[in-house]
Amino acid sequence: MPKLPVGPVGPTSRLSGTFNGAAGSTVNVPGGSELGRGPTPLAPLARLALGLLTALGWLGAFGVAPAWGDIRLAKLFGDSMVLQREAEANLHGVADPDEALVLSITGKDLEPRELKTVCNALGEFSLKFAPPPVGGPYELTLTGAKSKVVIRDVMVGDVWLCAGQSNMAWSISKAAVEEAAATANERRGLRFITVPNTASPQPLKEIAGGATWARSSAESAAEFSAVAWHFGAHLEQDLQVPIGLIHTSWGGTRAEAWVSPTALAAEPRLAPLLTNAELVGEAAKPQDRLSSLYNGMIAPVQSFPIKGVIWYQGEANVGRGDQYRTLLPTLIADWRQQWKTPHLPFLIVQLAPFRYKNQPPHALAEVWDAQRETYRRVPYTGLVVTTDLGNFEDVHPLQKQAVGQRLAHWALAEVYRGQALLPIDRQPAATAEAPTEAPALATATAAAQAAANPIDATSGSAAGPAAHPAAKLYSGPLFQAATLEGGRIAIDFLAADGLRSADDQPLREFLVAGADQVFHPAEAEILDGRVWVSSAAVAQPVAVRFCWNDTPKPNLVNAAGLPASPFRSDDFPLSSSGKDY
Repeated sequence: MPKLPVGPVGPTSRLSGTFNGAAGSTVNVPGGSELGRGPTPLAPLARLALGLLTALGWLGAFGVAPAWGDIRLAKLFGDSMVLQREAEANLHGVADPDEALVLSITGKDLEPRELKTVCNALGEFSLKFAPPPVGGPYELTLTGAKSKVVIRDVMVGDVWLCAGQSNMAWSISKAAVEEAAATANERRGLRFITVPNTASPQPLKEIAGGATWARSSAESAAEFSAVAWHFGAHLEQDLQVPIGLIHTSWGGTRAEAWVSPTALAAEPRLAPLLTNAELVGEAAKPQDRLSSLYNGMIAPVQSFPIKGVIWYQGEANVGRGDQYRTLLPTLIADWRQQWKTPHLPFLIVQLAPFRYKNQPPHALAEVWDAQRETYRRVPYTGLVVTTDLGNFEDVHPLQKQAVGQRLAHWALAEVYRGQALLPIDRQPAATAEAPTEAPALATATAAAQAAANPIDATSGSAAGPAAHPAAKLYSGPLFQAATLEGGRIAIDFLAADGLRSADDQPLREFLVAGADQVFHPAEAEILDGRVWVSSAAVAQPVAVRFCWNDTPKPNLVNAAGLPASPFRSDDFPLSSSGKDY
């Protein structure tokens, strides 16, 4: 995978944007106060009024208005934090209107640096700077006319956003006993912060409630996300660089709550959500309303540079799988836009099996297919399969360590080492004019073989599977193409090295259908690196599906023992079509 682009790095401070005042009001800030240039002069009464608005606005953000002369930083900036390497940091907060501030950065073997800025007429400041070299610890001191703030034990490395619903929120203390034991030793290079659950009708400028960074230890990790911790610990151990985790998730929440109002309004296929927003909002909890979690839990952190996102969500959208095929790519594009990082890595956890009692048995499979299709179409994404980790009677399977490690393996392979199962420039997410469709059944193998070749991230040339032997070890088999040959369907997979049955029993969970679109259980066998399926009930099959129910017991794995992803080869209408809110 190509190195992620970063913006210009330098000491210039720019002040612009909007300030959220009292009672949800918004005050426009005159743009463009730069280093060495003061704010536009204001009449004394106007300056006093704006100062009062500043105090009221930060009262809403912090729960207490800053005393004049105090410097208040946004809550993401604090002791033990991690700054994203090779990306421009954005230290921001409030002090006195027009106050001059000096930032000094010190640390072992680091030549001291000083940067200056001036607060605008509202007392807001935003000081952008290149972070020190990878490692630390460093100390940041921000000094004003009457006070100063010192941030200690600052590290520089990679920061990941960890988001979703309850399976991402599931803490170490609730996970399997052996997983909790893994956190016992302090990891100096692993730091994390949890954004408090906050639903808001308007985008917030600051994290609501208390939130502080912590070094990883048995005590601090106990109530932190288990999936996120194991992901971060594996990265930190392998890369030997500091890893910061920003955890922002809320159990039982829907994807549409995590998407910005602008992104929802711009996607025509999501119009039913907007049309029925008032109806849904009246009956819904605050966290279920459109954009409420984007406003309360994403907007406040989007000015903090990150390396990538891990996403574990979808349970609350089961029953609307067809719509999720649009929602998930929209969310990804939205967050990439908000972070101004078009190639922001986004790793998706495909949900674990569970019997959703208020839904038909195939409702979960339609969400699985939406997650797989998002990976297939949206560049710089990953897909972690968990069909072997589920509990049919508990939507919260306890094996979070495996999920976190599989996410880390994918990140290490594709984000850090340039491997790729699919071409980097794969087909983008479908537009309204070109709706997403599942691949049609082929009648020859040539197209399937060509499509299975990944792009070599180093040379940019096409390379066969042998060119990337390690690329097959971080993913389970992923459906690539289906070919009709002599009354049977041959299935080609990515990451197919060493295809086998995990329990040495016949392969399970395959279905085939003819032109009548009625699916029947199929016999399946592995031959020459492909899976061949057929059914005595279907003389001329035209489609194949795998794990098309919410409690499957599949046994198809590769040499690494990783399970194959659920899939379908057809574009038949889905049962969730038209279920839009």
